Amino acid sequence: MINGRKTFITNGVEADVYLIYAKLDGKITTFVVERTFNGFSTSEKISKMGMRASSMCELVFETCTSPPTT
Repeated sequence: MINGRKTFITNGVEADVYLIYAKLDGKITTFVVERTFNGFSTSEKISKMGMRASSMCELVFETCTSPPTT
């Protein structure tokens, strides 16, 4: 399960699949998270002063479960 938030994600609003790196038991672990997973959502688009060509948002994990990969 993944809990927490990550802010200032470029093009996060448009993406359907995310690679999430998190520290687990002192090691960096990679999770593949799809937009449709339970407990995962994105915030509204964050407005910026410059570089408006790309969007930016926050990723929100509320007891998000990522199935094991082989």
